[in-house]
Amino acid sequence: MKPPHPIRQISVFVRALIEPKVRFLFGLTFSVIATGAVFFHYVEGWAWIDSFYFSTVTLATVGYGDFAPVTAAGKLFTMFYVVIGIGIFVALGAALADEVVLQSATERKETARALRRAEARKRAAERAGLAENDEDGHLGLGDAEARQAERRRDDRNRTGKT
Repeated sequence: MKPPHPIRQISVFVRALIEPKVRFLFGLTFSVIATGAVFFHYVEGWAWIDSFYFSTVTLATVGYGDFAPVTAAGKLFTMFYVVIGIGIFVALGAALADEVVLQSATERKETARALRRAEARKRAAERAGLAENDEDGHLGLGDAEARQAERRRDDRNRTGKT
C-alpha cells in the first residue's frame, strides 16, 4: 500500500488537535510544565528558560542531566512532578495517536466508499448501454447518453409516437 502524502498526514494531525480531549490534555500538559517551571525558578533559583527546559525534558523522560534540583524541596517536588507529569504527558501522546489513527481510518473508509459508488455507477451505466471505453480503455459515459437519446427518438419515429 502506498504511504500517505506528507501534507495529508499533517492535515490529519492538525484535525486531531481540534478534538476536545486532545485540546484538554495539551492544556493540562502545558499547565504542568508551567507549574514546574515556576517552582524551579523560585525554589532552585534557575532562570526562566532553564526552568521550562528542565520541566519539559523531565516530563519527556529525556533527562540530559545538565540540571538537577539541589534543594530538599526541589527533590521532593520533582519526585511527585515526574509521577504526575509523565502520566499526563503519556495520556496526551496516546490521545493524539488515537485521534490520528481514527482520522486516517475514517479518510480511508470514505475514499473506499467513494470508489465503490463510482464503480457501481459505471457498472449500472454499462448495463444500461450508456457506457463506452475512451481511447485509454477506461469505462466512461462520454457521448453514449446522446446516442441513447437518438435511439429513443428513432424508436419513437418508427413506431409513430411523438
